[in-house]
Amino acid sequence: MDWNAVTGVVAVLGLIGGLVGFARSLVAERNSRAARADADDARSDAVAALTKSADADERIAKAVELIAGEQHTLAGARAAVDASHGLYDLVPKQAVAWSVEKRIVPNSYRVRNIGTIEARHVTATAPGYPAGARRVVAPGAAFTIGPPDGRADPARTIVVNWTDRLSAAEHNETYPVPVEPPER
Repeated sequence: MDWNAVTGVVAVLGLIGGLVGFARSLVAERNSRAARADADDARSDAVAALTKSADADERIAKAVELIAGEQHTLAGARAAVDASHGLYDLVPKQAVAWSVEKRIVPNSYRVRNIGTIEARHVTATAPGYPAGARRVVAPGAAFTIGPPDGRADPARTIVVNWTDRLSAAEHNETYPVPVEPPER
């Protein structure tokens, strides 16, 4: 038996095993990054939903306070009419509004409709980033924008174009992107 041949075969098998392990670790790392990004997106959606719910709860509490503060007298009836006008102030304005959030994916951002109505024909662009497809974005919903390979320079602003269901007019606004805190 030639021991040099045996050790050569064992060394080649060890090298192949190491390469397979290395390749599997790269795939696992990529999957882990994708899972972290998905979890971050889900966490951001949950925070947005909680914020929207808290705002609604606050408006309901104010409405109850206005209604409960009324007396059942003639003066109270007059005050109730005045208070009903105050209730209209609690109804959120019918509009589209946007927020831009940083994602954990490098140079990638989440654009969220923080308004009260659906936005249609929505596109978002940034210098060096590909133009996204037109989409419909419901209140509270979000979409992402980023370079296809994640390697572009970070955007400084994002331009959002849309129409809303109340008018056929096209709107566009430029938003600054969130600044990342310096690394320590």
